[in-house]
Amino acid sequence: MGVDLSALPSGRVTVVESSRRWQGEPSYGYLRVFWWLWLTDGPSVVSVPPGTRDRVRSLVEHIQATGETPDATQIEALKVPINEALATTGYPPVNRIFKGVSFAVNGTLLRCDGEGDILPLTDERYPPVEGLMLPRHCFPDGTCYGKVIDGEVVAVGYAHRTGMLEDRVADLGVETAEGYRRRRYAKAVVSAVVRRITDQGGEGYYGCSPDNLASIATARGVGFVPYGASLMFSDPLKAGED
Repeated sequence: MGVDLSALPSGRVTVVESSRRWQGEPSYGYLRVFWWLWLTDGPSVVSVPPGTRDRVRSLVEHIQATGETPDATQIEALKVPINEALATTGYPPVNRIFKGVSFAVNGTLLRCDGEGDILPLTDERYPPVEGLMLPRHCFPDGTCYGKVIDGEVVAVGYAHRTGMLEDRVADLGVETAEGYRRRRYAKAVVSAVVRRITDQGGEGYYGCSPDNLASIATARGVGFVPYGASLMFSDPLKAGED
């Protein structure tokens, strides 16, 4: 984000410029060119590309004053200075908008959810069942665990390779093949990933869409607690940046 989140003033929105907005994250395949985060304990912060802070701040301060999250009209207004900045660097306009909720967990909160046939994955020796993709960007030295049945991976939990605080914060991803859902496999593989990072003194981070109730249930079932909500604009990486 480009700011110490623990030092943010409560009840106010802070806008910071960060060169991180121009840096792609390999496991995602896009730039987070605008990121507004509302923390559960009150503060909020907007991270924007260099040169856009003043224009964005004039917009977000007005939105913050209403006490509501941005509506469609306000989002379109926020995209204007971001798109202008993108144009100056040769990128196309914002192509996706994400609204998300975030959760966090530490070693004290973690509730483990079974270990049978949950294996660390560092390569493709266990193939995925049809319809499931392995997070190859985590091989060989990332953090990845799979539920293996009859020699095939049916669910996988992993930590995205973001290049940011990877030794302290695991940014969780999870996938379960259709036909193997609602069997607690997602909780089991997520627990394994979190257990590894918390055993090393780190914490787990989990984000998803606010209407993805199944994903939220998985996070809460493992012990994650609400951390914040976010609005993000993204743009695809240029060729060769991933």
